[in-house]
Amino acid sequence: MGEIHSIRINARIGAEHAAKVQALCEREGISRTDLLRRAIDHYYQSLMVEKPTARDILSGSGVIGCGEGPADLASQSKAYLREHLQHQDNGDR
Repeated sequence: MGEIHSIRINARIGAEHAAKVQALCEREGISRTDLLRRAIDHYYQSLMVEKPTARDILSGSGVIGCGEGPADLASQSKAYLREHLQHQDNGDR
């Protein structure tokens, strides 16, 4: 795709969308052109920009790696829980 400097957009919208456009322009004190620019930027951001994964978010917040335990706890959690419950039944703590 070649470089685009600017384009003119003509669009026909129904009364409901026209009222929404008008309300948003009045509320924000902006032109329809600026509203369209903001809407395009917002839509582009929501679709095109890579979103962080759950792991990225949890790692960044310090949740991952904040506890202590065996390295295989995630894969062997049931075995560790069973062992812990058996010790409790025997009166061990």
